[in-house]
Amino acid sequence: MRIFNSGRCTNRFKLPLVWTTKMPHNHESWAISCVLLFSLHGATALTTTEINAFTVTGSYDATVSVDATTYASQNRIKITASGMPDHAWQMVNPNTPTVQNHEINVLNTPEDQSSYGCLPMGKIGLAKTGVALFNPLTAESYNAVEGSNAETFDSCDGHATNRGEYHYHKIPHNCLYSKGVDEFLGVALDGYPIYGPLASWHNGGGSNLTTSDLDKCHGSNSSGSYRYYMTYDWPYILSCFKGKVIDRRSSSSVSYTCSSSSSSSFDSSWGFLCSCTNSNNGGADRRVKTEVVLLSVLVAMVYNKSK
Repeated sequence: MRIFNSGRCTNRFKLPLVWTTKMPHNHESWAISCVLLFSLHGATALTTTEINAFTVTGSYDATVSVDATTYASQNRIKITASGMPDHAWQMVNPNTPTVQNHEINVLNTPEDQSSYGCLPMGKIGLAKTGVALFNPLTAESYNAVEGSNAETFDSCDGHATNRGEYHYHKIPHNCLYSKGVDEFLGVALDGYPIYGPLASWHNGGGSNLTTSDLDKCHGSNSSGSYRYYMTYDWPYILSCFKGKVIDRRSSSSVSYTCSSSSSSSFDSSWGFLCSCTNSNNGGADRRVKTEVVLLSVLVAMVYNKSK
């Protein structure tokens, strides 16, 4: 159970409740509400320490805040952020980062699904600074990080979309990640926390995790609670959702149809990925199909002209 201490329900045992920075006037009712909410919900995903880690320096128009109290009775947490990086950035494509005004809702008590949830194109979570975390694919279903079709990233491992949304497809090694052991880096849209590749349960934190050390969705319970882990190999952040996505901007595109035996052309090239779109081997299949269609159109045009 949670311990009432200094005006907040602490998360010593990783069980949920309301988080606040102010001491309520009625200590007794606050303690009772902690116990009551504990009876309504199971184990929480984000601990008090993790919630406190959502912070920025205030530079570069970066803002982030977490409301873990207002919607506690609905078992959800609201994260609001400008989406701007809390570090310098460079223009590595035609796009310039702009304020996005992210408002993301995640379950305070994640709800695991019977099948894995697919990753939508674009945002799959938020970094602790409020910057979007993207799936590992380009818009054309290529590997965005490695290979001949990889995209270009700035010195902080990010870039912006044509809508100005700055994001990371991979671990932000140079600016956000401090290379600490058991370092919290963000949250996935299903409410589970995301950590860096150095974990105390893996060789005492002396070496980086790889995808082969993790489960199908790129996470593990080895720390005592479920966490996703970023790695330096495919799929870098997540390969599927373990829990339910409730944010209305993404939930409509997430289906829970993948299993551990699900296969795609990425299985034989980069590795497992449960994508909501028709991911393929670097996009090669899509390109071939497009070329076939264009060739057919040209043949038809030549034929009709000769008639």
